[in-house]
Amino acid sequence: MAKELIAPPLEVTGHVIGGIFPELQPYVVVRRCEGRRIFGLGPSALDEAIARGEIPKPVKFGKRASGWTGHVINQFYRQKAAQINAANKPEVA
Repeated sequence: MAKELIAPPLEVTGHVIGGIFPELQPYVVVRRCEGRRIFGLGPSALDEAIARGEIPKPVKFGKRASGWTGHVINQFYRQKAAQINAANKPEVA
């Protein structure tokens, strides 16, 4: 049986971005395994979404370590929340 990696809870500020996403502390480093959970994608789908530019590229923190800062995730959340809220906004006649 494969050993599951259990990530610690993310450090959030208590604020909600666009009424949808929890705001992360800007200094937090989100590694790829936690990024998969945040973005809701498996490893291959995450790589494909990054290649298409749908998700920001992770930053290299070392030879084998990469991830995103909380600030970058929050920017991504703001863009997605704006898209979702604009799509759900009723048209004014």
